[in-house]
This record gives sequence, C-alpha cells and structure tokens, in this order.
Amino acid sequence: MLVDRVLNVIGRLREQGTAVLLVEQFLEKALAAADRVYAPVQGAIAREAPTSESDLPHRLERAHFGHKSHALG
Repeated sequence: MLVDRVLNVIGRLREQGTAVLLVEQFLEKALAAADRVYAPVQGAIAREAPTSESDLPHRLERAHFGHKSHALG
C-alpha cells in the first residue's frame, strides 16, 4: 500500500533527525510514525501532545468532536 511505503520513508527520515509534517487519516499509522500529534479543529490547534500520552486516541477524538462520536464506536 502506498501509505505504508510513505510511512517507511518518513520513519527513515525521523531516524536521521529530519522533521516531517504528516497529515494522515489513519490514526494508528500516524501515531506509529510520529513523536508529537497536533489536532486541528476549525483552523486552530485544539490538542497537542506527545504520542506516548496515555489514552491519546480518545483524547484526540474528544478534541475534534467535543464528545465521543457514535460513528467511531
């Protein structure tokens, strides 16, 4: 899959100390490739955190939707 190939390259760049801004819809893949997460909502950063933060997917969901979305389970 193309996404996996791109994330592989990003991983190599990360190991070299190169910063990359990644916009990705697959959260698990993005978290695996990143050190930090920035969650924009209506043009502003609603949440910023290290990827090691506990319960991060839930916190990002709350930042984006304001509450747990039924569509996401």
